[in-house]
Amino acid sequence: MKQYANMQEMLQEICEKYADQTAVLSAVHGEKVKVTYRQLYEAVMAKAEDHRENVRECFGLCGEMTPSWILHAFAEVIRGKRVVMIDPMLSAEETKAVIQETGVDFFYCDNREKSQLVRSAVDRNLAKVQRREPADDAIEGGGEFVFYSSGTTGEEKPCVLSQQAILDRVYYGNEMIPVHEGETCLAMIPFSHIFGFVCNLLWPLVNGVCVAIGRGLRFMAEDTDLFRPQFMCLVPAQLQYLLSKGALNPELRHILVGAESAPNELFAATKARNIAVYYGYGLTEAASGIAMSDGKGDPHALWICPGTEVSISEEGEILVSCGGLMDGYWHDPEGTREKIRDGVLHTGDTGYLDSKGHLFVEGRMTDVLELAGGKRVNCTGAERELAQLVETQVALTLRDGKLTLVAIAGDGLLPEIEEKVKAYNEKNDQGIRIEKVVLRDGPFPRTVSGKIRRYAL
Repeated sequence: MKQYANMQEMLQEICEKYADQTAVLSAVHGEKVKVTYRQLYEAVMAKAEDHRENVRECFGLCGEMTPSWILHAFAEVIRGKRVVMIDPMLSAEETKAVIQETGVDFFYCDNREKSQLVRSAVDRNLAKVQRREPADDAIEGGGEFVFYSSGTTGEEKPCVLSQQAILDRVYYGNEMIPVHEGETCLAMIPFSHIFGFVCNLLWPLVNGVCVAIGRGLRFMAEDTDLFRPQFMCLVPAQLQYLLSKGALNPELRHILVGAESAPNELFAATKARNIAVYYGYGLTEAASGIAMSDGKGDPHALWICPGTEVSISEEGEILVSCGGLMDGYWHDPEGTREKIRDGVLHTGDTGYLDSKGHLFVEGRMTDVLELAGGKRVNCTGAERELAQLVETQVALTLRDGKLTLVAIAGDGLLPEIEEKVKAYNEKNDQGIRIEKVVLRDGPFPRTVSGKIRRYAL
């Protein structure tokens, strides 16, 4: 595989190489609709040329995954515009906030009501462009993508990623899992998330793999039967759901799991169906992939992706250097300097390297809660144990300085859960006792990739 410099070069070469093979496959009213590599390239270039003289500078892309979404993403970045990837699950008010923050002056969305509700924000940004008002602390240039970070421990941040940075990760990640020309990849992770964009779209395309676009949560189990994929990228919750429904089709050869921690039982259940399952670790700030398991041994023993250097700080933080680093956070030079120092990304994750060079990721540094007296609690490990103990979903947080367990359960279960937590406390150090139990009747707030937004608990 060639290391492409930009999206236009990539599309042109894969068009010449795969021409009349199916690049994108979607389902409309139950009928499959095919787009060949040649058709995709020609449509993208025609759209880019149509908009070549457009004064607008920032293209906001929102909506469900469709061939039209893919067309606009490629066309706008090729014509030198900044393309902001907006999560379609955001409310109109949340979408408007993203538009205001990133300077979106042209908005594409398949939801007409949302488009109308955010139009005033788009028009205000366009007026600034027409007046040529300078933007303070802007990252200059054109043809970049803006993806939002996962936001597990704080507000999501807009990361500016060059085409070259993203294609760097595609090139080196390609060496980690064998996918083959003519196969089908079922895309279930939104393309607005860097994991979905790199692993569900770009990676398959550069290998001549057909990208079958999933129809959303409602049709997950049906889509595996409809498209019969050989390869999928999933978050753990998606894989767990498909396993529970018996919906892993017999043609499946490989599954890449990422975006959050996953239990060993999930990997074992998948391997029992003769499917190679890989576990990947990456960040939006690094254009996705940093390390990945080999699909054979311990799924949490990760090999560093080629073209990537990883070290561990004295505090146990994972530090990364690679060609896929973001240009920076949009309009946040201070946040950028804090995250990337001397060309090294400070991930905010903790982990260690073993004697064989495997990377083991332990959790977020901010998932380690510091209590009064300096005691530290690793939330990830404790939550796993507590969830088994109280038999429901749980999360730890600090409320008024007290270590608090938030559990999804009805009010009538509070006494029973408190008794189990009491037993948990008795076998733990006095300094890390859970002091309060709070029940929640709805799901935890999560990011698009399924991670808990701990700061919002």
